[in-house]
Amino acid sequence: MNKRSLFYRLVLVIIVAGLALWGLYPSKEQIISMKPAINRGLDLQGGILMVLGAKLDEIPLMNMTEDGLKAKTAEELKSISDQMQVDDRNKSKGKIIQEILQLQKDRKKESVDRVLEIIKNRIDEFGVTEPQIQKQGTDQIVVQLPGVVDTEQALEIVSRVAHLEFKLVEADANKIERAKKGEVPSGYELKYLTDNVGGKERTEPLLLHKEASVTGEHLTNAFVGYGELGKPEVRLQFNKIGARIFSRVTEEHINERMAIVLDGKVHSAPVIKSKIPDGNAVISGGFTIEEASTLTSILRAGALPIPIEVLSIMKVGPTLGEDSIRQGVRAAIVGSILVVLFMAIYYAFSGMVANFAIALCMLLVMGALAGFRATLTLPGIGGLALTVGMGVDANVLIFERIREELDKNKTIRAAVDAGYHRALPAIADSNITTLIAAIVLFYFGTGPIKGFAVVLSIGILASMFTALIVTKLIFDYLIHVRKIEKLSI
Repeated sequence: MNKRSLFYRLVLVIIVAGLALWGLYPSKEQIISMKPAINRGLDLQGGILMVLGAKLDEIPLMNMTEDGLKAKTAEELKSISDQMQVDDRNKSKGKIIQEILQLQKDRKKESVDRVLEIIKNRIDEFGVTEPQIQKQGTDQIVVQLPGVVDTEQALEIVSRVAHLEFKLVEADANKIERAKKGEVPSGYELKYLTDNVGGKERTEPLLLHKEASVTGEHLTNAFVGYGELGKPEVRLQFNKIGARIFSRVTEEHINERMAIVLDGKVHSAPVIKSKIPDGNAVISGGFTIEEASTLTSILRAGALPIPIEVLSIMKVGPTLGEDSIRQGVRAAIVGSILVVLFMAIYYAFSGMVANFAIALCMLLVMGALAGFRATLTLPGIGGLALTVGMGVDANVLIFERIREELDKNKTIRAAVDAGYHRALPAIADSNITTLIAAIVLFYFGTGPIKGFAVVLSIGILASMFTALIVTKLIFDYLIHVRKIEKLSI
């Protein structure tokens, strides 16, 4: 053992501790908003918990069972396979049916995965800190929004389909009159536009082409602007493909009206006065600033591929969160104090070294949680208490092995080296198996269970570092630099 080795290990410990302190240092945004450095989960700060169900039955051709497909004629089956893009050339009826069933399964999974991705993007646009959004089963999605209290706005953000279409308006008065009487021509649909003219509400029937000229598929951006009289409106930008389509449609239909339809509702139907080559459009419709901001966030994130329904929604009050924090922290503090007292009494000076290592372990865990923007949940606080126990367990194993070596009349240097060497396999085995269990919990768990797994995983790594590196560094310094002749253990 030489002083260079001690120096390198000391530098390593200082760097790791410095990173933890840096992670705990609040950002400017956190200082301004007075938010803590560590994000708190739904169970600690309150918020909204939603369970959403994807309406998979509304995906075209998703309701056909195997028995139903077998009952189809060869011509009907060919039509279905064409719609689902199944290559049925030179294939038996049974083979085609199996491929259709597999495509159904794949399309359902892709649709739910796409919904999950879009909801995540929408929540990111909304600005919620550390939301938790995950799939449950095959067709459900669990959404946790810590700190959110506006249930209606959360529902608007999460569950709105946001299907945007631009449809040409039919000008033939005779067709419109027939449509109002229930005789809607093929290829058209009757919609109504409600607006406010001169302080009076007016409803206008519009006969729209069913096929959209432009959709939100090629939308790249949406932002809030202000139109006449300073009223908020939603301004849209399309990509090159969308801009090219928009340019062609507006050029071919100058002086005609184009309806802007969002989720089946007509918001406006302006007259196309000239070609629009830059792919810009505007949705007006009496929005408030909040409504326009919410809509732009939804449009930027994209439209849901299938409708979803809210199966359950629950608001967790902040009072419950505060009580949970207080009780959880109290339990963790009391447990930690008892552990510290036991180590100090039973192992004397060496116990104080272990207590220092445990305190450093807690710093590393908290710093990692803050630095990685992880979320602390109530079970996570339990994970902190368990981390203290894991750290103590490792030190107890080491100290007992050192005692055994000292009982054999070995020198302090030899006893400490042998104690760490003999304790290492047991410490590694117990911590690695616990780490594996934590990883499994994180992979298969949901919400607070994941929070527990994250804290426990970080805690295991931190406790091994402090027990094997930090305490050994202190003992080596005392033995090799300070030349102590007796170890209080």
